[in-house]
Amino acid sequence: MTQANFLRAVVAGFIATYVMTMTGFWQAGIGLPKMDPAGLMAMQMGQAYGWGQAAHFLNGIILALIYAQWFYGRLPGGGLMKGIIYGVLATIAAVAVVIPLISASTANPAGIFFTNTPMPGAMLLGALAGHLGYGVALGLAYTPAD
Repeated sequence: MTQANFLRAVVAGFIATYVMTMTGFWQAGIGLPKMDPAGLMAMQMGQAYGWGQAAHFLNGIILALIYAQWFYGRLPGGGLMKGIIYGVLATIAAVAVVIPLISASTANPAGIFFTNTPMPGAMLLGALAGHLGYGVALGLAYTPAD
């Protein structure tokens, strides 16, 4: 990856993570559960919310670098379609692996695909909405320099 593409991916990852964060907050207004990955990360780290937010943005930037290096050239379509596909893939990874692992040590583990929550369908839709926001923003914000 060239330095220019690295920087473009970092900026696109920051933008996409911001969009995901805002999507997670406003989706409660349309009947979906509020999603706050930074809060969950802060709780798991035993740290203040700011550290959770920093970890969330770092994860978003790392995922953007992965997208730029391995997925951008392999996914079909233009930026929007690539972003939608990547958002769906990120949702599947999150609800099948990441969230169950992160929440396993809490008093209320979410389970795979949120099966241990009172409203698994709504939680899945909420996770999908956030990750689609991330994917769409990433797909539109990242274009390689070469």
